[in-house]
Amino acid sequence: MSLLLVIFGFRRMQVRMVGLLRVTGRLLLTGWIKINVDVACKKHQFRTAIGIVCRNEKGQILAAASRRMEAYHDPLMAESLALLEGLRLADHLNIQQVQFESDSLQLINLLTEDPISWCGSNVWLEDIRVLARNFIDFNFLHVCRSSNKAARRVASFAVGFDNPCFWALIFLNG
Repeated sequence: MSLLLVIFGFRRMQVRMVGLLRVTGRLLLTGWIKINVDVACKKHQFRTAIGIVCRNEKGQILAAASRRMEAYHDPLMAESLALLEGLRLADHLNIQQVQFESDSLQLINLLTEDPISWCGSNVWLEDIRVLARNFIDFNFLHVCRSSNKAARRVASFAVGFDNPCFWALIFLNG
């Protein structure tokens, strides 16, 4: 299945064709939702952006979101913020069984450790853990970069885009 991602800028209603994304990844249990998160940084421009892609158990994209920040965050902080925003999106969509995926092994390892070992290293880790309690069932999973392409593309687009965006997702046969 392919997906055509069409971006609408709110201010000028410009339409930009970003291209086709091949939908790949692991299958989930029935009723589960998978949320991939990633970041893109332009250190020399002091910009960081996060990308979030939400899929059902068939791999179909249900929602995508991004946010650009006019600040450069270190990679672990940026990945933590992306995951926190992914949890907020899942909570807002009232998702109950969710698998969160990130290509940041360091972040996933921190989340599965004892909270005492965090030592204030990341302000968002406790927020992530608290918000995760809103779900009936959840897990945090490390995935390789190639399994996180859609979230990376959403973040990469947002880091260079100046206007707020809305994503219209159109499924194509093939």
